[in-house]
Amino acid sequence: MADFARLRLAARLNFSTMQASRATSSASGARKNGLLEDSLEQTVVNI
Repeated sequence: MADFARLRLAARLNFSTMQASRATSSASGARKNGLLEDSLEQTVVNI
């Protein structure tokens, strides 16, 4: 029974870690997209 509880706890921790890393990667992806848009606007201004 204790092993089952330990497995559930490990699964929950693993899931929250996965969620956190996914949130971090989507945030960095959004940041890259924002940088790309900024550089495109800058290019248009330069032309």
